[in-house]
Amino acid sequence: MKVGILTYHHTTNYGATLQAYALWKTIKQYGHEVEIIDYRPYKAAIHYLGRLSPVKPVNNNYLKYRWANNFILYLIQAWKMRKFVVSEINLSQKKTYTRAGLKNFSDKYDVVICGSDQIWSIKDGFRGGFNPSFFLDFVDDSKTRKISYAPSFGQTRDLKKNKQVISQLVSEFDRISVRDDNSLNIIEKDCNRVATTDLDPTFMNDFSEFESSLKLAQG
Repeated sequence: MKVGILTYHHTTNYGATLQAYALWKTIKQYGHEVEIIDYRPYKAAIHYLGRLSPVKPVNNNYLKYRWANNFILYLIQAWKMRKFVVSEINLSQKKTYTRAGLKNFSDKYDVVICGSDQIWSIKDGFRGGFNPSFFLDFVDDSKTRKISYAPSFGQTRDLKKNKQVISQLVSEFDRISVRDDNSLNIIEKDCNRVATTDLDPTFMNDFSEFESSLKLAQG
């Protein structure tokens, strides 16, 4: 079976990178052909790219700049993270920064899984708030099953104006699991869907495959 995963995988956050790897690895171990859809929302991509700049605006005043603290350390971290993702995880051949580009993946898989991480957070921020892509609105559900595995609404407590849209999108899922009680409550009470709570995929892996390289790095 061919499986696509939609998650946060292009960050420089260790937890986000490990959860993406862990979910990909877990599904792969069941014998499926699995890849992460290389979707990098434009606003988030710009945010991470901006952190690679050696100078920063002073108090958001773009006429005044200062040298960024720990710029070199962050650059090294970003390089290592990207190297890990490219070498250890199977990414889709096509990459997109826009929602329109996701149409290329509408019927490419037998199953598309969204999760884990806080992909369902609708709070404003560098990710841009509510993004229906992470509710798999681009997937042709007449040909492809939609499943969530341990996503989270993060600090979102109220769906507000997005309640109707999210409820409709959630109703199209074949199976729903989340990773925390707050997300479970939103799905069951606001979206009127049955859901379960499941472990974050990082807890289903021991990452023993990296023990030898870690020992070498430690000397």
